[in-house]
Amino acid sequence: RMGYRPFQQPHPFLEMAAQSEGATRRAARLTDGVFFGPQVGWRDIATLIGVYRDARAAIPGAPPGTVLASRSLIVGPSKAAAAAAAREFLEKTFNQYRTWDMQERTMVPLRLGFDTSLADWAVYGAPKDCVEALARGRAMGLDGVGLTMYSLPRDVEARIDYLHMVAEEILKLRHERPDVQKAPPRFHVHEQVEIAFETGVAAGDRSKYADVPRPMLGREAKDFGSSLS
Repeated sequence: RMGYRPFQQPHPFLEMAAQSEGATRRAARLTDGVFFGPQVGWRDIATLIGVYRDARAAIPGAPPGTVLASRSLIVGPSKAAAAAAAREFLEKTFNQYRTWDMQERTMVPLRLGFDTSLADWAVYGAPKDCVEALARGRAMGLDGVGLTMYSLPRDVEARIDYLHMVAEEILKLRHERPDVQKAPPRFHVHEQVEIAFETGVAAGDRSKYADVPRPMLGREAKDFGSSLS
């Protein structure tokens, strides 16, 4: 028996990860939301969103549920520059997925190589391209997005500049553009981007970085290394 009970009642928000139609239906049946993996293409994300919504609608009295996705943020001055900066990390990611045989039979096709465009599965390109990709994700029915940064510089000062660019040119711009549909508060990003907001970068106050623990700024992007079938 738990000595400490959760504050949220009847329980905290529960979600299941999915990369197949079966796993998506299971998440709809058993939890409050679904979380799609980072190597799932945008087209398949749209298909799985439909699978999830249909499964939830078939449950009497069930609310719509929440649809989230992990996306890789690959951003630079241009698409070519962004891809070049992220290439080493991309190669490691593709190799890890292949080494662990993470493409399972029942899954949608995972993007595990350079044979398909990065735009097919990532938030990729110049800042304006990334803003448009996030808007498309919201339009297809996503309630939230988690961004893992693939092109994060190694130098700490360069990382601060990079976070400032993401906050000012992607996240802030996305909410200022009249042609981009405004999302509810839960349409969010996390990892280093959230740190940028918490330390005031979006407002241009870089002095607050003095209080940020260095390991948080230096943390490398995490890869979702689990098989989600």
